[in-house]
Amino acid sequence: MTCYIFYGYKDLSDLIEKYKILDDEGLENIKKKVSWELNFRLERAYEDLIRKLYFTLFEVASVYRELAFRNANPSYILPSVIPSLNTTLELTVVDGVIRLKESLLFDIRVSDVIRRFTGFELENVSSNSISIDLSRYTGVKNFFLNAKMEVSSGNLHTEVNIKLPLENKGFNREISADELNKVLVVTARETNQKAIGIHQQLTDISQSLIESILEPILYDVREEFIKKEGVSELIYVPYARPFILSASFSALNNEEEAQLFSEKCRMTIHKLKKLGDRDLGDGLKLTKEGRVLKNNTEVKEPSTLSFAVLKALISKAKNAIIIIEYPEEYQTEEKKAEILDEIKKISETGNRVYIITADKMFTNC
Repeated sequence: MTCYIFYGYKDLSDLIEKYKILDDEGLENIKKKVSWELNFRLERAYEDLIRKLYFTLFEVASVYRELAFRNANPSYILPSVIPSLNTTLELTVVDGVIRLKESLLFDIRVSDVIRRFTGFELENVSSNSISIDLSRYTGVKNFFLNAKMEVSSGNLHTEVNIKLPLENKGFNREISADELNKVLVVTARETNQKAIGIHQQLTDISQSLIESILEPILYDVREEFIKKEGVSELIYVPYARPFILSASFSALNNEEEAQLFSEKCRMTIHKLKKLGDRDLGDGLKLTKEGRVLKNNTEVKEPSTLSFAVLKALISKAKNAIIIIEYPEEYQTEEKKAEILDEIKKISETGNRVYIITADKMFTNC
């Protein structure tokens, strides 16, 4: 491929935005943005149906917990009682599994949102199935939300149901539907009293559903993007590399990272975390813990740290878009020449390299 040089300064944000789908963190960010947009559409079009599903999930959970409290056997009691329960959505038991009597159907336009965030046209995707673990919302183990989806003519068609296998444990007691309906009345009252927090939980559940549905779609989009563009990886090497290395192995959580770093820098941070141990030659190593060693002795000079980060990120690049900001950072003339040779080598082996530099040496790439 080739090497593009920008002397002084050049904003390559548009280039990074175009190719960020090739990066795992970039793909994750796209997924979150697309899912937020689609979730907004879903809530506007199906707010009442989603609310009914939400109430039903907690009604099922409250009945199940009540049986556990009484040490009663769900597989003995519920098959005959379920049809008489006053749940928001009707339930049934099929092959020992609680399900909605009628699956819920959702249809939303998706192609325009995918195009906006990926630049890729999406019309049809074959059917796929996903499951969301509801235990963190309901406190009931093995409680899942199942969805079958496909994209046809740019629309996302989704069929949703629940799945809760009935456990065969406890005593075979006789508990009537009337007794369990009293539990549902209490559940409805408690849920309504928590109405302020309901919207966020509704959003969390529908957001989780959409993200799970989107993931295989976006991986398909990425594969098509790779075929179209002829590159399979995005590597962004920012300036201030010692600081980026320190942040990659700090105790910062995702929220703190988002406050301190741009999206493109966070892509590099997460890439560094995944590199593992790297032998960089001439006794230099970058460990999976983020330590830079020279002949097995840790070094902390900015010049060595900057060089180690740059080389670790680009040394194994293959069919990649590589963006390097100021490769001369902290380096001696001798080290700059070594970096220039490394860049020439990777640019001649199927990679497309973009360099922003304030050093005329690097205009000879």
